[in-house]
Amino acid sequence: MRYRLNSLVMLLVGALVSSVKGSEIAVPPPPPAPSDWIVTIGADGRAVPRYMGSNAWAMVPVPYFDMRRPGSPEGFHAPP
Repeated sequence: MRYRLNSLVMLLVGALVSSVKGSEIAVPPPPPAPSDWIVTIGADGRAVPRYMGSNAWAMVPVPYFDMRRPGSPEGFHAPP
């Protein structure tokens, strides 16, 4: 019983002595709103024959572009 009374008194004293006021508490700013679209731009390099039936190969760039809404999966990019 005495332990509970001491705990209660310490709690009340701590609450009264507390120097933090409600107006002094800093509120963090809200996070920025998410954008409506996610745009992905990139390029792949592919090895292709110089001409049909050739043993010589050339590297060619292949660009890709993807637009999607937040929360939707990213598009799959595969060679044709």
